[in-house]
Amino acid sequence: MNEFSQLDLDISEAYQKKQMDKVCSLYYEAANYFENKADIEAACFFYTQALVMALEENHDLKEKIIYKEQFHQREFQGRSALTTNLVDEPLISRRTTPQLRQGDANAIFFSTLREAAERLRFAAGERQGFPVLLVLSEINWRPLDDFYRVKPAEGALVFEGTFNCSEHFPGATSGGARATYLADRGVGWGLVSADGWRVPYRGSDCVIYHEGCGHTVGLPHPEPGNGSVMSLGQYRGWLSESWLDREQKIRLGWEPQDEPLSPQQQLFSAFRAVPEPKLPTPGQPVALQLTWPEGVNVSSLRVRYQTAVHSPSAKKHLR
Repeated sequence: MNEFSQLDLDISEAYQKKQMDKVCSLYYEAANYFENKADIEAACFFYTQALVMALEENHDLKEKIIYKEQFHQREFQGRSALTTNLVDEPLISRRTTPQLRQGDANAIFFSTLREAAERLRFAAGERQGFPVLLVLSEINWRPLDDFYRVKPAEGALVFEGTFNCSEHFPGATSGGARATYLADRGVGWGLVSADGWRVPYRGSDCVIYHEGCGHTVGLPHPEPGNGSVMSLGQYRGWLSESWLDREQKIRLGWEPQDEPLSPQQQLFSAFRAVPEPKLPTPGQPVALQLTWPEGVNVSSLRVRYQTAVHSPSAKKHLR
């Protein structure tokens, strides 16, 4: 029995048991199997099935969207509304990965966004608000293992990532995330490469907001650098630990209001879940150090963890 035959049996068994989380992960594993075999048509089919299943089963992606909107609500005190519309099915490029990677990181950005904008008919017709097209790509500008942050170089695997105070943060030269404000069209284009979103590093949420909601409306990197989301936020912590500079928000028309944070915003701003130890060894117990807003009583807790980029995430629900 070959590897895919076993995968096919596992998918059928998971379907029969209605283990849809597992089905989603097995679809993704099958997609990687066929991609490694250079069977692009089969790989695209299974990638599509995996993402559609994830959306139907309310996977992490939907939760991450809500998380970005909470940050925007907190920073602009409700004066600016962020509405996220997710395309129902993944957009599979008509180009192969080697074709997309021709040229520099700017080339893959513009070729990806032009194709996406054309096929989605982005910003066509009547508009409400300022439209932004943000693409979460399944590939990087150059080959890179997203989970371990290593790239092939001269017959070996070389680390290329951001490692600070015993923690990994998103950011690799091989990635290629970037964005632009197209003033002549009145739209924003953003691209987050695979290294910036596929693995939920602490700070990956900052990358998505930085490119998708910052540079796309013309916000620059502040000088001098700081811990804001438009500066070094992705290398320091989660989006909830970052901020937008007051001067940048005022430039966008925001007027400061003397309003207290709502209970939901207090939870968003104060909650932390930091693993201890940060770099466990195989077999070593790992604990989560949790921080809550003062006076909060916790009735239940859901934990999801993942040990490899192509493996399913496990869930625990504690009460």
